[in-house]
Amino acid sequence: MTGGIGTLLTLAGYFALLSLFAIGGANAALPEMHRLAVDVMHWMSERQFADMFAIAQVTPGPNVILVALIGYHLTASSRTAHEIAQDLIHRNPWRSSTLRNTVCGGVRRH
Repeated sequence: MTGGIGTLLTLAGYFALLSLFAIGGANAALPEMHRLAVDVMHWMSERQFADMFAIAQVTPGPNVILVALIGYHLTASSRTAHEIAQDLIHRNPWRSSTLRNTVCGGVRRH
């Protein structure tokens, strides 16, 4: 697995084409995403794909974040899904916001 620009362009090309034919959202395209990422391109293992899918399911927003997680995995090739999730959480601008600190501070006091 390489994390070069060619690999990311390949990922973007496959998933852009897949999105044109997927009816029913990201979950309808999931088996083909799995086939491409795990069986055909060998970008990740079964376990890594399952971990990425689990992170995508618990993340607020569209389930298509799975594609971004796969891309992030390709660029950070030796990292686990847990390490990637931690990195994404720590980069979150919400984490340092005044509103978040006020809400979490209030929750901690009670």
